[in-house]
Amino acid sequence: MFIAHGEYQVFKRDQLCIIESRGPFNAEMVCKYSLEVDQVTQQMPETWGQIVIMHQDSLFTPQAEIEMSNAIIARRERGLLVSAVIISNSQVHMNIVAQVSNIYERAGISYAFFDDTGGAEQWALQQLSAHSESTTALYNFQKTLVV
Repeated sequence: MFIAHGEYQVFKRDQLCIIESRGPFNAEMVCKYSLEVDQVTQQMPETWGQIVIMHQDSLFTPQAEIEMSNAIIARRERGLLVSAVIISNSQVHMNIVAQVSNIYERAGISYAFFDDTGGAEQWALQQLSAHSESTTALYNFQKTLVV
């Protein structure tokens, strides 16, 4: 077991979990971080999204990447629908994009990369709204069939 490496802050705003982080990250940090995200998101609505702001060279060790994939899968099962990612001030931007893409694709989560929080938040909220509208339409259609 190693000392956790990396920094993060997590908070909730409406149906979004906002995460600010600075890496690189090891598996110990991902486990600690995942527990805190779980606590913050316990009171989330049925479906929710997250905004992830990754500062500097926020790379994952191979084990940390696996742990993060598992954590995202668990969040998906608790209602995580979308993730908007901002990579800020990084020398290894494309490496981070590749790792983060692998994580979300393994978990089956819709994701997109942005340059600013405004665009990220707007996209995440639009995705959540569209999902809510399609779920409501499906429910109403099924209700009509039953009647």
